[in-house]
Amino acid sequence: APELKSPYAKYPLSAQTGRSMWVNPDGGRTAKGEPCFIAGQGKDQPMKEHYVYGAGSLGYGYYHLLTRDSHKIMYVRLQS
Repeated sequence: APELKSPYAKYPLSAQTGRSMWVNPDGGRTAKGEPCFIAGQGKDQPMKEHYVYGAGSLGYGYYHLLTRDSHKIMYVRLQS
């Protein structure tokens, strides 16, 4: 999966990163000001750096790799 090239793809919750909670995709932003969710249209969209596209808690869209939704989408994708 090309998304795994992002530095955010490593497990984002750890003492080393200083992150202790997932970022909320509903209106949330990362510490760098990136939106945590960008609405999409349909099932297939081009890749966007630091995001995973798929169906999550807010429907189809791009979920930042710091959200729980992005990891759930990637897990399902890698299992198939």
